Amino acid sequence: MPPLASESTPVLKASNFARGVQALLRVVEAGVEALPGYDVELTETHHNGKRDAPSGTAKTILDVVDSAREAELDRTHGREGEHEREDDEVGVHVRRAGNVRGEHEVLLADNDEVLTLTHRAESRRVFAAGAVDAAEWLAGKGPGWYDFEDVL
Repeated sequence: MPPLASESTPVLKASNFARGVQALLRVVEAGVEALPGYDVELTETHHNGKRDAPSGTAKTILDVVDSAREAELDRTHGREGEHEREDDEVGVHVRRAGNVRGEHEVLLADNDEVLTLTHRAESRRVFAAGAVDAAEWLAGKGPGWYDFEDVL
């Protein structure tokens, strides 16, 4: 087996380079941990030319939710038909319209209250700025596998 690139050079991988998304991931983790019995729903919106659904960022958010719950929740994509919501599911809703750069909303609801956590990119420049931050941070680092959380 050939050696992994990270054995000889620093490698950084992220589904999203917006600093605000990284902050959202931290807050989602804290919110899900603090509200263990609450229902979780994720809605993400992107421009009408985006091909992947759900987005990589949405999948990362879902992984954070799973980690905070210490369980892999059943990812229910959209809703149709007649059935009650299960305790071990997270609803995933995807919208593609116009020129929306990227919006992710996590909703936690129960106990007669709703907590909504949202990040919206209003320009693709936020992703470029984060990528430059990551490149500057990565310069001079030793071999290894890094993520954008390390940069912040």
